[in-house]
Amino acid sequence: MSFKPIDVKRDEFRKYLERTGALDAISKVFIKLFECPDRPENAIEFIRVNIGDAIQETETVEYLKKELEECRNEIVELNKTIAILEKDKKSSNNSVAAATQSGVSDHNTQLKAENTDENADMEVKTGVNEKSDAHKSKSTSADITSESTETDAANESEPKKTNEGN
Repeated sequence: MSFKPIDVKRDEFRKYLERTGALDAISKVFIKLFECPDRPENAIEFIRVNIGDAIQETETVEYLKKELEECRNEIVELNKTIAILEKDKKSSNNSVAAATQSGVSDHNTQLKAENTDENADMEVKTGVNEKSDAHKSKSTSADITSESTETDAANESEPKKTNEGN
């Protein structure tokens, strides 16, 4: 048994009710009324109260579907952003590590060069210092000898004092 529209206008109206969700809402209310163990005394009041629920339910379902789709899109966008930030973080860490390694290597090379220069300067200065130290040493001993001779001569020329009379 197939459904044959009697009139084109009726068929268009049925399609309209299906498209807008009215046919589904009315069907749900009738099913709810049928499944009630205690039949309400006023069926029209029951339909009127419950049709509002069905309409709100349909609107709520549509709203929730739309919100769910928006949230899914937002999640996809946030996951992309997270992936980009993690990639940037890794490249930044690699750059910092490379720069740090390069900086440490450059610093070590610079320190070695400075130490080499300082050692060369020390060798030159040491050689000069040894010569000047030897010269100073000779001068100092001559000075000390001449100072001691002068001191001895001065001591001999001064009369020796004694404690007599205390």
